[in-house]
Amino acid sequence: MTIWYDILFAVNSVSKSLQSKDMCIDIAIEQLKSLSHLLFLPLTSIFLQKIHKNFVPQIRDALLKLVEVSEDPKTKSEANCLATYELEN
Repeated sequence: MTIWYDILFAVNSVSKSLQSKDMCIDIAIEQLKSLSHLLFLPLTSIFLQKIHKNFVPQIRDALLKLVEVSEDPKTKSEANCLATYELEN
């Protein structure tokens, strides 16, 4: 719920600022950029969480297959570590 307050507050602030008679174009561009970042970050986070949840089994299987076929001990170790520990969290 807090995220919606932050987003709407930022949109309202930028909107009021853009409507001012003495608005400088440089400031307007910076405010719009910061607003776009504020809007983009929560959506990216939600998207990544859904991808992570939906594709963890496939990623784990691919890493375990890499452990089986790889001849490099370092690659085997890192892939095994990722498959068993990192993807569980």
